[in-house]
Amino acid sequence: TAQIQEFVGIMEGESFRPGQVALATMDFEQGSQGDGNTSDRLQACNRHFMPKKAFNACCGRQVILGSCFVLMTFSMGASYLSYWRAYNELSRREASRTRILQDSPCAAFPFIRLEKILHSNLGGRGPDQGDEGIVYRVSMSNVGVPVSRAELRLHAYTPYVPSAGRGNSLNGEWASIVVEPGTWVGLVANFWDPHTKQNLTLPRGYLSFCDIDAGIDGEKEFVTVSNFFENYYVGNTATAQVEEHKLTTTFWGNEPGFSGDSPKQGMSFTPAQKRKTVTFQVGAGGLQAAVFKFGALPGSHPRSIQFAFQPTLLCTRTQMPDGKLLTATELSPGNIFPRANGNNPVKNFKQLEICTGDDCRK
Repeated sequence: TAQIQEFVGIMEGESFRPGQVALATMDFEQGSQGDGNTSDRLQACNRHFMPKKAFNACCGRQVILGSCFVLMTFSMGASYLSYWRAYNELSRREASRTRILQDSPCAAFPFIRLEKILHSNLGGRGPDQGDEGIVYRVSMSNVGVPVSRAELRLHAYTPYVPSAGRGNSLNGEWASIVVEPGTWVGLVANFWDPHTKQNLTLPRGYLSFCDIDAGIDGEKEFVTVSNFFENYYVGNTATAQVEEHKLTTTFWGNEPGFSGDSPKQGMSFTPAQKRKTVTFQVGAGGLQAAVFKFGALPGSHPRSIQFAFQPTLLCTRTQMPDGKLLTATELSPGNIFPRANGNNPVKNFKQLEICTGDDCRK
């Protein structure tokens, strides 16, 4: 038992190529057909079957060669089994993501999914080194461009004061940006094709902000957006205060928010999450870049606001307290349905030039 344990320990420190097992078997058989000299067979083992240290532990200590071969085969089989399991797990996750997207009530709309942060150095404040900004890998559909994968690049055009205890991240499908209370940051977001090295102009699309609320010490959050959009949508009982100006529109959070109440996906929101959300519809000129800023009034705790390029209030279901799911535009009591520009409920998509499915590809 001690010899086998020592042999396994040596094996874990060595690397083998898959072809070595076949070579070892062939050479051992050829040695067996010769004069029967055991040393010849051991030399074949030493030459092709295993590294020197493994040979000394196995053959040099008179452990039966067949046992060495079994251990070697078992070790390599276990490695291949691990690779196979890892491959299947990746395939399963990819299939799960595809299924979630297909089942999403927003899948037929112009839709962009933030998948991964590739680089994070907003305002040059880290944690990564190098170019300023955050780069996200994204997938997109029905937005009117011939590519389905691209990058979202987010840059600060004003000084940025990050939180010492919390970092910028992806919270599920949502980008989460953290600011210190009493500060604000101006941001510009654009889509980039890494293959052609060119900026993408999106003929169609949406930008949604969620979790626009306030802290317990008066840290009201706000989002100000340049008027690149054609329409904006808020819930029928939205708690955000809206200030419309000639070139910008500002939304102030009033409802208290707590850690852990931010949404992670876009399939369903609670009524409270919908009340703190606003969705912008890209105008007829398309989207070259989205310019916005957000921050919070002075207080004691850092604040975060989430955004995604999704048509959230037009498609995300409302999960009622009893577990029932209501469609986004359903006018049932208790549902948080969208109002166009804060006025009438959304009923006619065509009138608002909201496309879905094949209509987005015309």
